[in-house]
Amino acid sequence: MSTIRVTNVKHESSASNNLVLTSGGATQITGALGLGGATYGTSGQVLTSQGSGSAPQWVNASTPAAEVIAWVNYSSNGTIQDDIGISSITKGNSGYYTANLDTSQADDNYVAVGSNGQQSIHCATPGTSSIAIIHVQRTDGAGVDHDGWIAAFR
Repeated sequence: MSTIRVTNVKHESSASNNLVLTSGGATQITGALGLGGATYGTSGQVLTSQGSGSAPQWVNASTPAAEVIAWVNYSSNGTIQDDIGISSITKGNSGYYTANLDTSQADDNYVAVGSNGQQSIHCATPGTSSIAIIHVQRTDGAGVDHDGWIAAFR
């Protein structure tokens, strides 16, 4: 592998204002990257293409539409089949479960949804360290144990 260290590049050609760097492998730039006269962007910005023939621009990085906080597939006895972000399931009275989060949340401003394939989840209440889950099938509101899954998104 060869290394070429350049501290200053000056384009002398009057025929073109283009500077072309060609590499057969990875190209690494250390330090700030300035475009169009020392425009380095600010914290949190990303370099975005404006299409062929146009200069790229620094723009604010977009926030993802939703972040998965946790997901769990569990059996009727509370055994975890598979999960992301869940440390354990606590089995309560018939039809009542608590999914305990691996990482406590700063607040409970997120949504939790789920199903058990037979009847819907009646209630999935987000908390800072757990999600309360209630399965209800009967008209009298009694809980029913059943395999299920739950997902939480912010």
